[in-house]
Amino acid sequence: SSEWAIYTAHQHQFEYKERKWDQICEPRDAVGIIFGDRKATTDIYGAAESAARESHFPFELILQSFGITIESAKATVELDRVHILNSIAEKPEDALADEPLAMPDNYASLN
Repeated sequence: SSEWAIYTAHQHQFEYKERKWDQICEPRDAVGIIFGDRKATTDIYGAAESAARESHFPFELILQSFGITIESAKATVELDRVHILNSIAEKPEDALADEPLAMPDNYASLN
């Protein structure tokens, strides 16, 4: 099964009313989109809660994501960027700190 999640800092007021007696209303500092969320796919209330949560995700970030190229991504710590790129390229663990390849096929599958 394939599962992934993306989060971003985004202050918002999350409100969700599952049933008359079960209401969520709270401030949140981040929002995420989760693909492969089992609760959302197996429970009608989980799906509605996921949709309510994900509706706060900034749409402009979704649009910007279409222009992302993995090989040009930045990281706060350079070694993290190198490890991430080498992991995507499926290099062995002892080669994760090596200079990343310019454009392995694995990058193209994510771009």
